[in-house]
Amino acid sequence: MINCCPNPKFITLVAREGLEFIKVCNFAGGGNNQPETHTFVRIEPIRCSQKIGSIIVTRLPISKIMIPTFYLIHLKKQLSSAQFKLIGILLPLIQSEKQVRLERLSRVFPYPITTESRRRKLQRFLDLPNLTISLIWFPLITCWLITYCRVGQTLSIAIDRSQWGRINLFMVSLIWERRAIPLYWSLLPKLGNSSFESHPTNLQQVLPLFSEYKVIVLGDREFCYVDLGNWLREKGVSFCLRLKKNHLNRNGTFSLATVR
Repeated sequence: MINCCPNPKFITLVAREGLEFIKVCNFAGGGNNQPETHTFVRIEPIRCSQKIGSIIVTRLPISKIMIPTFYLIHLKKQLSSAQFKLIGILLPLIQSEKQVRLERLSRVFPYPITTESRRRKLQRFLDLPNLTISLIWFPLITCWLITYCRVGQTLSIAIDRSQWGRINLFMVSLIWERRAIPLYWSLLPKLGNSSFESHPTNLQQVLPLFSEYKVIVLGDREFCYVDLGNWLREKGVSFCLRLKKNHLNRNGTFSLATVR
């Protein structure tokens, strides 16, 4: 039932609207630099594992394996059935490809349509108005906090900025077991260091999620602004901001003096 080259690179079974397809990816030639080809073959519904010809195909419930249960519950509320199926394929694909370039994802996305049609389909999905941080991500963070953190627990939030070429990203993350869990992120309008105005704008997006917890905001020397310290103190939030080597904290209050 499968017509493919003798040495397929890999074989993946995907589900689309109740139909089963086998995606066969193989190289057109023998060299490693030869272009990759894709063949989609429709088959009958199979069991968890079944031998088809000389190939053993295993059907994996991708969304249930790769996505936690509380993710599934929330995503089903926010997305239609077709959108939920698409994201159940897209997320594992991003993890396996280890990149988010739309051109690459559309080339390997397991839908039996042309590459350009797959690209447009993914673009339409990513442009959905309900795919926002506040609607999709914040409820998941709230559920996670209720599950793993007790009320009144002290939690550390780190603010940081990273720049890749022309992209300047401001990130707010929760520090948990030596890992940084992204909470909120935004693209800065200019390159270089962030200004004080961007700090409260980003922090006030996530602080309401931690109203039942004690929060400490951590930042490196870029964020050591007197105005930021005073703003956090007004919000009742503790902070630990690294001083520049030529600055000192004067009289035990958050005011900076330059060492000359």
